[in-house]
Amino acid sequence: MQIIFHIDLNAFYASAEVSVDPTLEGKPLVISGNSRRAIVSTASYEARKYGIHSAMSTFEAKKLCPNLMIVFPNKEKYFKESQIIHNLVLKITHKIEFIALDEGYIDITEVIKKFSSKEKFAKTFRERIFKHTGLTCSVGIGVNKISAKIASDINKPFGQYIFNSEEEFVEYMKEKKIRKLQGVGEKFEKLLNKDN
Repeated sequence: MQIIFHIDLNAFYASAEVSVDPTLEGKPLVISGNSRRAIVSTASYEARKYGIHSAMSTFEAKKLCPNLMIVFPNKEKYFKESQIIHNLVLKITHKIEFIALDEGYIDITEVIKKFSSKEKFAKTFRERIFKHTGLTCSVGIGVNKISAKIASDINKPFGQYIFNSEEEFVEYMKEKKIRKLQGVGEKFEKLLNKDN
């Protein structure tokens, strides 16, 4: 059976800024421009408590949190941090698919045999990323990309979750909304929920 591992860096751009400037730690901040039309690309978890999220205008974000800190994006810095993480992953296996600077899938079907358990591998992986970058990540293990992706979302931030079989995944999804599946938006959800 194939075993897929999904890695998702937690609030990556914001966390990268905090790793360089520790005075930002624990403060609500977003990565964005400073004009009324600027859009939030990443919000720290502290900012998210105010209802701030990516794709929101900074103008709206400031209304939700007047003390919000706005940090201009430094794409070169984020790319360098991402490369460090990619290189760490490449030391494990080349069976990888990076789909963004802060996210990727890894086929660990063979790799996992070297570890006492999937839980141990996931914990070791998260700790190693943090040790080398100061950044936290959430990870998920599943039988395919869909289940691994959903698993990594369950215990954010800096957590892990494992689906050991298709049956476990199906059982978990039974009571969940179809929107949890990647690629299912509001319109598609309405279509799927229609009674025929």
